[in-house]
Amino acid sequence: MKTSVVDGFRKRLLASPWQFFALLWRAHAAIFRAIFAGRGGRISRALAERVNLAVSGVSECAYCSHLHARLALESGVLDEEIRRILGGDLEGSPAEEAPILAYAVHWAESGGRPETGARDRAVERVGEGVVRRAEAVMAAVYLGNLCGNAVEARSKGALPRGIGAFLAFLLAWPVAMVVKTWGRYPG
Repeated sequence: MKTSVVDGFRKRLLASPWQFFALLWRAHAAIFRAIFAGRGGRISRALAERVNLAVSGVSECAYCSHLHARLALESGVLDEEIRRILGGDLEGSPAEEAPILAYAVHWAESGGRPETGARDRAVERVGEGVVRRAEAVMAAVYLGNLCGNAVEARSKGALPRGIGAFLAFLLAWPVAMVVKTWGRYPG
């Protein structure tokens, strides 16, 4: 059976205004927790961009992938590594970052609801502060991903029908346009 464009987008875009506000709240809460994670939980700009790329690769958001590829290049991540991470291949990334990148992929694949054991393993390897800061990055980019995908789905006629999906699109549009503009997305 052939999968339609709508089916391909369905799991990776906003379905309702409630989902938008839930993701916005989750991103806000994750950022707040990261601020209070304490010292020693800093992550480099390059790691933050690798996390953004890992999540955007899972979500397949063209706008966020473009923006974070550019920002990753500016932070010193090599072009080949950017391609690999967007494609889901974490080989070749710095070994000390592997636990957090694997966690980011799992986090995105689970829609931001990772298994407790996955988070615990990441904390064991890199520490609570690093995980909290990475989760803040993940939550923010995931919101951007779903917003970008909603706008892209509408442009392809693949936005699900219904008032909820349309209202979610209206909420998503400003977020997606900011990401598109910051990323200098050519589309």
